[in-house]
Amino acid sequence: MNDPRFVPPPVQPAYQQPPTEGPGATKSDATTVFILGLLGIILCQILAPIAWVKGNTYVQCCAIAEVPPDGLGVAGRVMGIVGTVLLALTVLWMVFVFGMMAISR
Repeated sequence: MNDPRFVPPPVQPAYQQPPTEGPGATKSDATTVFILGLLGIILCQILAPIAWVKGNTYVQCCAIAEVPPDGLGVAGRVMGIVGTVLLALTVLWMVFVFGMMAISR
């Protein structure tokens, strides 16, 4: 073992960190945005603006980390925008209907 040509094999670490997607941009964030957007359209329109804002934050975090945003996150953001527009139209319709009821009395 005193041979000068002998090179010992490199020592591998016992545990390696799994690769991350970047700071703040995770798949769970994309899933959360998608679920909020879906619920904002189907069940409770108040959740749609929350999905829109959280989707914008998710896309910005992906841009900072220089990773492409997940399709679920983008779809949730779009559903948040659509749900917010539907919410605004619903509120305007209710104001119109109640206004007409108040005028007709």
